Amino acid sequence: MGEIYRLAKRVLIYIGFEDHDHDPQVCSLLDDVNRMIEDTCKQIDMSWDSFPYPENNDPLLLDSRWRSFICVSQRDWFKRGWVVREAAFTQYGLIIWHQSEFSWAKLTRSFMWLSQRSDSTFIGAILPKVSFVCHSEASKNRDTDFAQTLSEEDIWQPQSLLEDMNWAKSLELSDSRGRIHAFMDLSENSERVAPIRPDYNLAPLEVYRLLAIHFVRADHTTHILDYVVHGLDFEDLKIPSWIPRWNLPEWSISTTTLHSSLLLSSRNGYYAEPTIMNYEALSLKGIVIDSVELISDAFNFDSTTLETARELWKTIGHMFEVSPYGPSHILEAFSDAVCQGVCSGAWMNWWRSRAAFMADVQVEHKELVSSQVPYQKHTLSKCGSVMTLLFDRASHTLDGKPFIVTKRGYMGLTPRII
Repeated sequence: MGEIYRLAKRVLIYIGFEDHDHDPQVCSLLDDVNRMIEDTCKQIDMSWDSFPYPENNDPLLLDSRWRSFICVSQRDWFKRGWVVREAAFTQYGLIIWHQSEFSWAKLTRSFMWLSQRSDSTFIGAILPKVSFVCHSEASKNRDTDFAQTLSEEDIWQPQSLLEDMNWAKSLELSDSRGRIHAFMDLSENSERVAPIRPDYNLAPLEVYRLLAIHFVRADHTTHILDYVVHGLDFEDLKIPSWIPRWNLPEWSISTTTLHSSLLLSSRNGYYAEPTIMNYEALSLKGIVIDSVELISDAFNFDSTTLETARELWKTIGHMFEVSPYGPSHILEAFSDAVCQGVCSGAWMNWWRSRAAFMADVQVEHKELVSSQVPYQKHTLSKCGSVMTLLFDRASHTLDGKPFIVTKRGYMGLTPRII
């Protein structure tokens, strides 16, 4: 089916009726946003991160028609799993909504600009559901010239089979085996993993096991471990614990960082490739083994605030007499741990947000940070708004996960069951 959609010159996408006149509002908004994008692209050199940021009072950012954009992104069509590749492969996609129509490319370009160039407060208020983000990520890798003008080169992530399947956990598929088969040929993924042939005679967990083995043997890395998550029924399942469960609607603790393409190696540069034993056991070398000294309660998205992080630091700050991060950078490691080491938005804005958070902790708990690099110069009058960028990220990464500190001072997030 993937090859059929690749050959299609035009794909019509019908997303239903509309009773509140949102469809013409979306059409005019997409025309205005894409006109701005085209005009701007003519004035820049199209290099990495060269697309300018709008002013906070830019009329397009404050336009009320974004409410109509939210409505289109919440249509049931966007919740379906198999349509992601159907839209992504098309040479030209035309969306038909009630009495209006607009191009698929205009829709995805507008979302890319909005998500990469608006401030965090605004994007948090109107960002569509994750189901729409799946489409945006697939389209980004087919409109790379434009997408790269919105991204720094260091944090650009090529399309990944594992990331595609992880995003797709929010999508609806009638058969959980489709969570593999619907995305295997979505692109020439960065892991260079060839598609596996669909076999619906196999149980879903067996399909997940075969994919995991196939992936490790093709990619020669342990990246698949970044996506392991298990539910409360794990003890009753006959499946190795290192195999991701793609049918669980929970996001894994991914290690998407600024240097995610680098493989962890020993001090002398040696890298031991993982191997599969007896068709199910994963054999690894170089794993850090340590005992857990502290594990917090699982955090909740709705109740995670700056005060939550302050209290967490108050609980763990005295535990780092010996630390693998060095005596002067424990706060940096703590702030990176609560955000999984992921940078959101422009790097400089993220760095300021991170520094403001560490300054706040230093002021609040002087007795616990006396040896740390001083960040007090970042306690500006607008410190709270600066920290919003970091906590928008942290509230998502902490959701449903406990924070742990090990005996040797390592810290991080863990699934509910360890």
